[in-house]
Amino acid sequence: MGLLELDATAIYVALPQLSRMLDGSFEQLQWVVNAYALTLATLVLLFGALADRFGHRRFLLAGIALFVAASAGATAAPSVESLIAFRVGQGFGGAMIFAVTPAILAGEYGSKVRGVAFGVFTSVSGLAVAIGPLVGGLLVDFAGWRSIFLINVPVGLLLLFVVLVKTKESPGAAKRRFDWFGGASVAASVGLLTFLVLVGFSSPRMVPFVGAALLVFAVAAVFRRWIPKRTVRVDKNPILRKSSFYGLSLVALLGSAALSATMFLLVSYLQNVRGYAPALAGAQLLPWTIVIAASSLAFGRVAGGHRPGHTLAFSLLMLSGGVLAGLAMSPTATWLTLLPMMVISGMGVGLLQPARMTAATSMVSRDSLGEASGLNQTSYLLGTVVGVAVVGYFFRELVSNDIRGSWLSVRYPEQLPDLANAVASGRLEPPSYVLRDGFGGQFTDTVEVAFADAFRGAVSLAAGMALLGAVLALALIRNPGARVES
Repeated sequence: MGLLELDATAIYVALPQLSRMLDGSFEQLQWVVNAYALTLATLVLLFGALADRFGHRRFLLAGIALFVAASAGATAAPSVESLIAFRVGQGFGGAMIFAVTPAILAGEYGSKVRGVAFGVFTSVSGLAVAIGPLVGGLLVDFAGWRSIFLINVPVGLLLLFVVLVKTKESPGAAKRRFDWFGGASVAASVGLLTFLVLVGFSSPRMVPFVGAALLVFAVAAVFRRWIPKRTVRVDKNPILRKSSFYGLSLVALLGSAALSATMFLLVSYLQNVRGYAPALAGAQLLPWTIVIAASSLAFGRVAGGHRPGHTLAFSLLMLSGGVLAGLAMSPTATWLTLLPMMVISGMGVGLLQPARMTAATSMVSRDSLGEASGLNQTSYLLGTVVGVAVVGYFFRELVSNDIRGSWLSVRYPEQLPDLANAVASGRLEPPSYVLRDGFGGQFTDTVEVAFADAFRGAVSLAAGMALLGAVLALALIRNPGARVES
């Protein structure tokens, strides 16, 4: 999991260099991030259910191997399009890893110490998330953006060896036949709906995708009424009978959306407005490393011993408050301006992660741990897609509106769409024709203000997502009780 989290966050600091070297647009940069997250969100639940039947260890080994192979391909990608394709391959391998890792932990530890185990686990994952920008920045500065993917190869091979030597296979889950149709329909529906979020909003071309997703859901629902109950785990699957689990899924989605959107915006702000090199931009976020890791360790026992709704609500309130501290950012803000944002939101994330995993795995029996883990991880990963897509879209619109209302719309009306897209992508340097006309300094001041204004607006939206998650946690999540051991 640490390898996946490190890869997912390190890519952010490589985006500006990647955009320049491969001539990527703002939309393409979003797809470099979201193609990976989309594949994860689509397949984690399906792979979790399959792993319950065929073995968690087998899926973990296959996932690491596939992730390593796709990373090697991404290292040599000649274009943005091919890079996106290899990111999809990483997503396939990552989905296997994400689905089974919490299930393996939950199977090894009882309910009394599971919160502590997940606290240690999420501390390491949180450490990877937090140092991702720093490690990514160092790699980009000294070896270029391709090294972000190359580093996964030796680390992944080492992990393969450790898993082979140190882990044992979980017992087969159930004797019932696997519901292939149901699993495929859920994966297809999640994928279609996620793709709808990614490609845009309120567009006529989206109607076919919405209809297709709803049709798949409807067909799956009808089909379930015809097939024998022994092939479907609805009646005996506690996940599908617990309203708290649906609430937990929404909370995980909104918390992840707020976190991923804020990181995406913050790294871009540090590099493009403040002008920090990738490594220095990552170093600016180093306090996040300490706070998230320490909070996960400290809050692990709390996550397992208190009402999950209250615990999750408190974590999301801290996350929302920390994100709102980003409203103090400006083109002239110092590093100290970031400190409250990182400390408060870092504590929120440090509590959120072990709390959601502990709650998810406490609601089901041992033979459904993969499904429970898969559903919870699907929601969390889907939140990554939603956060970057929705907040990124909102941010781009704010930048475009600011630029359209500036002197640039009068001086360069024909170039205005390209200018807005360039600024939203983080390319704030004046174009050659602006320099030729002698407006370089004025251009820089205008786009930096537009970028900073859009950042504050987008951060407000991200904080609202976390706040909504806190409200839903209090309203929907009840004490799941102890898990029934098999």
